[in-house]
Parts: sequence; structure tokens; C-alpha cells
Amino acid sequence: MDERQLLETARIDTDDWEQTPVSVRKVVVQLAGKVEQLEQLLKELQVENQQLREKSDRTSKNSHSPPASDPPNLQKDKKKKPRGKKRGGQPGHQGHSRPLYPVEECESVKDYYPATCGCCGEELSGVDPNPYRHQVIEIPPIELHIEEHRLHQLVCSHCGEKTRAVLPEEVEASGYSRESRRHRLGVEWDVPSFSSDGGLGYVRLIWGEDVSRDGQPSEKRS
Repeated sequence: MDERQLLETARIDTDDWEQTPVSVRKVVVQLAGKVEQLEQLLKELQVENQQLREKSDRTSKNSHSPPASDPPNLQKDKKKKPRGKKRGGQPGHQGHSRPLYPVEECESVKDYYPATCGCCGEELSGVDPNPYRHQVIEIPPIELHIEEHRLHQLVCSHCGEKTRAVLPEEVEASGYSRESRRHRLGVEWDVPSFSSDGGLGYVRLIWGEDVSRDGQPSEKRS
């Protein structure tokens, strides 16, 4: 670093620099050059240190390096000891399937019996007191009951004003009665059991009304 660069970098006033003895100027210039070299060396060491840290932290788990390149002190994953259990639900484990309806509510019950042994092929006979139960729920077709309400408009013979009749309070202005919303789609059945939200979404799609989880219409959203 020469004197001009030193004056610009350190912002030394020119008059003050001229009043400084020549011997002191030389020492200051030499020291400024050393500082510049040390700063450059520090930057290089910081970059090298960062590269070494990244290399030391790199293993076969977080990079494409082979396991043979892992350091000897790396903790390896412990292999799980086989417990002799098959995959899937274990005997005695409480299931999370949809609850079954009582047999009395079923339209029909069909029994199926295996004809032969699945192992040796021998013919089978007997009675199973606790068969596996599988139920299929089918939504019946919708039958609409349409009732038309005509609101007539008449002209006043006295003032000429036109007045139209209004719907009675018991008639739903939306065009769908609340009872038909509940009964026509069987909302009083266990609608949430159709699926996690599929049955409720079906009611919303047809009637434009949200249904709560207890099968009752909920308040309209604002």
C-alpha cells in the first residue's frame, strides 16, 4: 500500500500527513501494508475453515458419499431386532373401521360359507357363531314432491298501485322445505358414517345447506 492509498483508506488529512516526520510516515505505510495482508489472509482462512467444516459434517446420510467415507466416530443407526410379529394390525388391536348397523336395520342378510379348506382342500361343514360382518350402505333414489305457490299481483282500483301477495310464513322462501332437507336425503340416518365428509358434502351439493355432525342443519354462514 502506497501513501496515496493510505491517505484515502484511513482518511488522513493531507496537511497533517505533510507535518508528520518522514521516518514515521514510512513506518505507518509499512504497518498499513501488513494490516492489509493480514486481512486478506484472514478471509482466506475463514473460507478454508468453512470448507473443512462442511467436509467434516458430510456423511453418507446427508450426501452422496459412500458409507466407507464416514468418520469412525459416526453413530450408526441401530437395526431393529425382529419381534416375530407380522406387519399390519395385531391380534387384540382395536380397529378404527366404521361401526356396523344392528342386524335388525338391515334390509337383507346374506351368509357365505367356504366350501373347501384353504390349506388341504377338504370339504368343510359346520356353523360359525361369530362370522365376519361386512355391510354395504346404499342411498335410495330421491323422489321429489313439488308444490307450487303462485303470488298474484293485483291493481288497486282506487290509486292504481300494484300489490303482489307474499308467501305465508310456513312456506320456505328458499324453495326447499326444512323437513325435505332432513328427510329426503335421509339426514336423520347416520349421514356422517357414509364417509369422513362425503355424505355431508353430498347434502351441501344438492340442497346448498351445511349439515352438522349430528345430522341437523347448521346455521347459514354469513
